[in-house]
Amino acid sequence: LADPDVERMGREIADLEAERGALGRAAEDERDRREELAKKAAGHRTLVGELEPQERDLRLRAAARLDRLRQRLALHESLAAHAESLERGGPVPALPHVPRPVAPEDADALERAAQAAKSDLQSFVHRHMDALGDERPTPDPVWDTVSFHREREELSAAELGRRLAAEAERTRQLIEREQQELYERIIYHGILDELRQLISRARAFTRRTNERLRGLRLSGGQRLALRLSPCDPELVPGATVGRALEEMDQGTAWLSEERRESLLRRIREEVERVRSAAAAASGPLGYYEAIRVGLDYRRWYEFRLMSEPEGAAQPVEVRSRGFGRWSTSAKAWALAVPVLAGVAARYAAAGKPDAPALVGLDEAFAGFDPNNQANYLRFLGDLNLSWILTCPEELPYGAGLSAAMAYRLTLEGNVHMALPVLWDGTAVRDALPDVSAGDEPPEAGPDRAPGADRNGAGGP
Repeated sequence: LADPDVERMGREIADLEAERGALGRAAEDERDRREELAKKAAGHRTLVGELEPQERDLRLRAAARLDRLRQRLALHESLAAHAESLERGGPVPALPHVPRPVAPEDADALERAAQAAKSDLQSFVHRHMDALGDERPTPDPVWDTVSFHREREELSAAELGRRLAAEAERTRQLIEREQQELYERIIYHGILDELRQLISRARAFTRRTNERLRGLRLSGGQRLALRLSPCDPELVPGATVGRALEEMDQGTAWLSEERRESLLRRIREEVERVRSAAAAASGPLGYYEAIRVGLDYRRWYEFRLMSEPEGAAQPVEVRSRGFGRWSTSAKAWALAVPVLAGVAARYAAAGKPDAPALVGLDEAFAGFDPNNQANYLRFLGDLNLSWILTCPEELPYGAGLSAAMAYRLTLEGNVHMALPVLWDGTAVRDALPDVSAGDEPPEAGPDRAPGADRNGAGGP
């Protein structure tokens, strides 16, 4: 028993016994499984026997419904494409669902629904006769269908619809081509170059105005200036076109094909923005009108009034906040600068240098100190404006005023009198020295008290 071989053989015998037991249990499980499968197979055979007659019945019903569907699709040519897809086999597109107005087995209700549909068809044709008149809608005697005629050809409603849709598509493509040609004409015919020139002239006008203002310091020590600033492209359609034009270093005739297409695309996008905004606000806008609005360079920029206090490194924009702390004359001067500059620009744009550039000013110097009065008149002269103004005091005669005729208004009893005096650039003298014998007007002078309730003056 202590022999190693005997011990080894004993262990092998025990292992084999355990393996035989496991195999026996597995065989029992397999028999149970086979019995279960046999029972299921018997149940499935019974179920198949029960379902086979139902399957045949369902197949017959499906074939009958498919035939009925083909017949119903053949009733109207607008559904012919769906019938053809059924014949080809494979995936079939979803068919439009038309709800049944009544149950098909209720003959009376079906007849009433058919009559109501015919009545609706008649009302529709009569209501739209003006639009359909060229196609001459012709119903059959019982109003089951309506046919149309084009160039002596009879058409069904479906065929007419297809032709009209094709014509609408051709019209849309034609409009797109015309729009493309229109945008290209905008570039090739120099319209954008003209816009560049106008923007450049606006920049030059701003520079000239600022040069005139640079030598005019207000009594408070600050100088005024104008700044031409582009508007926010997000708020103003077309502003991006103006920015692109200012960035161009050459005329549009010399643009590369890539830059030309980029500019065309930008113009088209901005014009569409104008049309979309108009449609949302008041109604549709035509392309020519949208282009006129979108390419109006005056909408792309705005003038801003800048103030440069004495000793400041940079000018700051004049805003409502803080403006109330300015003196009366400074506020009036600041409000007058952009108005006078704009008037002078309009006169200059008229192209008639010999015509008088005349402005009328009422109480223009109210609240002005002498320094700001002189600045005001000097600015008018720098702008080449002739003026007529009323003021309660004498004019600020000096080197900045080349010539002026003033009328001192006086009241003697019930009579108003206007006594003219002339400033010739160096001295003030009476314009009418020989009024009457023995009753001459007093000698005029710049430092003589006017003694008048209101004065009028005119100057170059």
